[in-house]
Amino acid sequence: MCGIGSVVSRDCVGDLSTTCKPCPPATYMNEPNGLNRCFPCRNCAERTKTSDTVCGDCRHGFFSQLGLNCTQWTNCEARNEIESEAGSSVKDTTCVRPSRNRCSVIASLLLLLVTVILITTKSLLYHSKRIKSQDLPLPTEETSPMNVPSSPEEDEEL
Repeated sequence: MCGIGSVVSRDCVGDLSTTCKPCPPATYMNEPNGLNRCFPCRNCAERTKTSDTVCGDCRHGFFSQLGLNCTQWTNCEARNEIESEAGSSVKDTTCVRPSRNRCSVIASLLLLLVTVILITTKSLLYHSKRIKSQDLPLPTEETSPMNVPSSPEEDEEL
């Protein structure tokens, strides 16, 4: 048997007695025992090897993987990263770097938009000039009845 705060490391064999080991961090043993494992602690800021404290999970925005100290979730935005998975009371927020592909897609779309705007503007200006030129009267040659030839012979005389 092992005492409070420890568990069996090696069982007794022949003349050798039981070997005990202390409970590792985030675990406890509150009674004499013959167990191989300690009990896991709950998420608590304080505990001892011999007792588990009565407490709850870390408050929102904090986590504790081993049930010892609550640590604030990582702020992905402050690291210029994107949150890919939310944190919990036992797990930190998972952050990922923004994809460079997203930046190149945005840049490509902006370039396409600028190109469309330029082509549309140029087309509108071209059609506007064309319409204005059609509104102007075409120059005509004024002819008087006296100058109009009536026959090919008269044409030769002129």
